[in-house]
Amino acid sequence: MKAFGLSATAADKMHKELLKKGALLADSRISPKLPRNLPAFTKAFGSIAKVNKVEASALFMLLHSTALKYTAGKYFRPGMVFALLY
Repeated sequence: MKAFGLSATAADKMHKELLKKGALLADSRISPKLPRNLPAFTKAFGSIAKVNKVEASALFMLLHSTALKYTAGKYFRPGMVFALLY
């Protein structure tokens, strides 16, 4: 909501659209299959950004910056860290 200046209703709508399209997993974590380059991301999720009056590049950066990361070559274990988009 804060990153894009969206109302709670608009943010909830965008969250549901991202879940439906597969950008987010069922538990709202960022999908590991999210495209890593902007053109592929824009092709897949640009319509969600456009409908919500958000720049696709800004949505791309937000999703990738809040996704789970690898640390020292090891995966995060369940329950350690969850990045939710609220």
